[in-house]
Amino acid sequence: MGGESLAGVIMGSQKASGAYGQGTQAIVKDADGKTWAVWLTTWLSENFKAQGAEIGDLCCITFLGKKVGGFGKTYNAYSLVVEKYGI
Repeated sequence: MGGESLAGVIMGSQKASGAYGQGTQAIVKDADGKTWAVWLTTWLSENFKAQGAEIGDLCCITFLGKKVGGFGKTYNAYSLVVEKYGI
């Protein structure tokens, strides 16, 4: 399964503890004003940086489902689009 998306304004990030230990979450506020904390996988973190994401920019994160990578290990796949504020 996949296809679930979160679109909104990047509000910042925070350190947090979860089932897999310490990590970082992106904080995103959607169009309804609800604030979401999204765990940053290595891929998401690298792509936020590659797209120059900053606080106040718009982003859309889409869950593409579970994929199988090298050595048969499964992972959560995402797409990310960042739109710079004011562009």
